[in-house]
Amino acid sequence: MSPHLEEQLQRDHPGMFQELYGDMAVTCLAWGLECQDGWYDILHSVCRQIAENGDNTIVFNQIKEKYGTLTIYYSGGTEESEALILAAEAASGTICEVCGTAGELSTKGWHKVRCELHK
Repeated sequence: MSPHLEEQLQRDHPGMFQELYGDMAVTCLAWGLECQDGWYDILHSVCRQIAENGDNTIVFNQIKEKYGTLTIYYSGGTEESEALILAAEAASGTICEVCGTAGELSTKGWHKVRCELHK
């Protein structure tokens, strides 16, 4: 993800992204978010929903594309937060990772979610 979008998530949700750009011996977020900009809105939305539910215990450890969809690793959190994260991961299967518009999961070759423009 673009550094400016990663930093925006960290500014908006500092507790959740406290490991962003941290020590590579400690966190996989040392390299940033390992997905493209199209999933920014999904991530921003799930963070907002978690915060609105009052969960201030969740810390993201790694966020990446895996087998074509968003995969979020975290510590802490409530059952409600877990459900929100699972829903965000599922939603990524229908959103183009490049631009954020409606897309389809392709499993030919590399698994990826792309819109018609980015296929």
